[in-house]
Amino acid sequence: MEWTNGIAAIAAAFSALTALIALVVAVRNERKVEARFAQQIALEQKVAQANIAPDVQVYTFSTVGSVQVELKNCGVGPARISDLSFRRDEQKANSITRLINIPNLTTWVFYWMVTDGKLTLAPGESKVLIHQSTDVIQGQDLDAIGMSAEETLRQIKDQITGVTIEFQVSNIVDEKLPAGSVTISNLP
Repeated sequence: MEWTNGIAAIAAAFSALTALIALVVAVRNERKVEARFAQQIALEQKVAQANIAPDVQVYTFSTVGSVQVELKNCGVGPARISDLSFRRDEQKANSITRLINIPNLTTWVFYWMVTDGKLTLAPGESKVLIHQSTDVIQGQDLDAIGMSAEETLRQIKDQITGVTIEFQVSNIVDEKLPAGSVTISNLP
């Protein structure tokens, strides 16, 4: 009988040891699952942020008879643009037209003047900042300008070259992205 008590005690000890080992394994496994879950949550947040990220680009279009500059949101989320301004050297303006110095040139196909420095662009949406064509220039008093429509358009293109467009972009949840600064290069 004594040895049955001893066997019962040994069995109880092994049972307790097995339970303790199972508890340690379960706790370690739970910690690994929690770590994987936290990594998955972090990855999901990054994917969600990428899915709302705007991508604002500056496009220039130049043909023989016209020139156009526009901002376009090429991203998948809305772009909230703030602090939009135009600069050449030390001169800063609220419209590209303010940086073009051609006397008596008063009519444009289109230009946009920044009033509060803010603009919202949906994904794929663009905003024309300036557009000029020889057709509109010809409708003005070219004698007062002293150049042909083609020469005037060439001067406009030359003066747009070197203009820097500066802006701050935020996504839909108002997280600021790196500031944008694009200098327009030579227009053909």
